[in-house]
Amino acid sequence: MLIKMALTQKIAAHAAKWTDRAAGNLLNWRQIEQKEAERRGRVDGFFNLFIDIPGQQQQVRQHKWFETWLRQVRVLQAGDLLTIAFLRTPAFFDAWLRLTIFGFGVGVFTSGWLRVALLVLFLYMLILQLLPLAHKHEQIVFDHLLPITDRERRVRFTRTVRPWFGLTTLIYMASGLVNVASWQELAILLVTLAVAGHSLLFFYSDFILKNNQKKR
Repeated sequence: MLIKMALTQKIAAHAAKWTDRAAGNLLNWRQIEQKEAERRGRVDGFFNLFIDIPGQQQQVRQHKWFETWLRQVRVLQAGDLLTIAFLRTPAFFDAWLRLTIFGFGVGVFTSGWLRVALLVLFLYMLILQLLPLAHKHEQIVFDHLLPITDRERRVRFTRTVRPWFGLTTLIYMASGLVNVASWQELAILLVTLAVAGHSLLFFYSDFILKNNQKKR
C-alpha cells in the first residue's frame, strides 16, 4: 500500500506539471506532446549509437558555458563552425558523451582481450557517429560563403574532432588503470588504443570522407 501510494503521488505530481492554470487546470497537451517527442528523441538517439534509425532529426541546443566561451571567439573559420555544430547538436555531443561513459564502464568491469576488443569497438562506433559532422554547413557555407577545398574540409573535421576523440581515448586508457590484472595487459591495452585511435581519426575517417566527397 505504501508503494502504491508513493507511485500514485509521483504520477499525480508528474501530471500536475503539465496543467494549464489559465485554462482551468486542464492538461497542456501540446507541452506533453513536445516532452514526449524529446523523450523519444533521447531513446532513439541511444539506439542510434548501435544501429541506424531512419528519420532522426538533428536538434540544436545551447549551453550556457559554451555561449560564454563563444563570445570570446571570432567565428570566421570552418573549424569554428564545426566546433559550434558539434557542441550545439545533441546528435554529436550526446553521442560522444554516452560512448565515453559507456566505454569507461566497459573498461572498468572487463579485462583481458575482451576489454581491448570492446574499447576498440567503442572507438570505432564513436568515429562513425562523428563522421556526419564533416557534412554540416556543407552546401550553403563551405560551397559558397566560405569556399574551401575538399582536403581542407577533411583537415578541419580532424582538427575539430581530435581533442574530443583524444579525450575519449585517454579516458578509455584510464579505465585500464582501475582494473589492472598485470602490467603486460595494461601495456597491450594502452598501445592498442593509441594505435586504433590514431588510425581511426587520421586514416579511416579521411578515407571515408574522401569517398563521400567523390560521390557529390
